[in-house]
Amino acid sequence: MNIGDTVKNSNSWHWLAVVVVLSAAASAVVPTYGWKDVLAYRRGTLVPRENDARARLDRLAALDVAEADAAERKAGDVRRRAAQARAEFAAYGFEEVPAGEDSVFAAQGRIVGALARRHIRIVSNEANVTNAAAVAYRAAGDFRDIFMFLVGETHVRANYAFKDISARKNAGGDMDLSFQLQVHHK
Repeated sequence: MNIGDTVKNSNSWHWLAVVVVLSAAASAVVPTYGWKDVLAYRRGTLVPRENDARARLDRLAALDVAEADAAERKAGDVRRRAAQARAEFAAYGFEEVPAGEDSVFAAQGRIVGALARRHIRIVSNEANVTNAAAVAYRAAGDFRDIFMFLVGETHVRANYAFKDISARKNAGGDMDLSFQLQVHHK
């Protein structure tokens, strides 16, 4: 059997096998596309990643029950401090936002009481339950009393806020104060 007979008796599968063998041999020799680059990539990139993952797995496997208990104790300490902070916050006088139209009446009662404690007289009150966002007040009193009223109520302000505040000095030396009471409720 000679080379001519071998070529005549071959089919496409034989030629494909020859091409694959020649391509593999050429890729091992050619540095830009060869196996040398693949091996260098493996040594430079894949092996360090694999070593890092193995080290992390070893650290996780080495965790102890005592460390888990310490983490649970620390979480319990954080929960206890959070509950204490909530209690201290509640001690400042802030309240939950009330529900319903009763909250409007409660806020109006608190404002009237605060004005009376500061000796500020109410000139007019255009309270309207259906329009809880704009309950109009006009009051008159001494500047210091009005100032202390505003400071005290803005410090507490449970479920209401003041808006459109205006103050002007009248002819008698007192101050005229007008504001809108905005009541927040659920």
